[in-house]
Amino acid sequence: PLEEGVLRTPRSAPTLWACWLFSSPKAVAEVKQLIDQQVAEYDRVARSKGRLDRTTPERRAQQAEYRRAMDARRKELGLPSGGRRGG
Repeated sequence: PLEEGVLRTPRSAPTLWACWLFSSPKAVAEVKQLIDQQVAEYDRVARSKGRLDRTTPERRAQQAEYRRAMDARRKELGLPSGGRRGG
């Protein structure tokens, strides 16, 4: 089995190619899964950094206050939370 952190960069097609040439289909699937996880994490962090770069601290504070007020109102009405991840 492959250890986590073996691939250090996302989108490691050469590593996947080498694994395909010299390994079993199971090893190829493990490498593909690891690459997909790393790419997903890389993309998530990039989106988060982009959001921070595009907004001001004041705007983020306004958005947070709006979400808090909306969640409080939904709770008053007996509705589920707004459906955000982790919330």
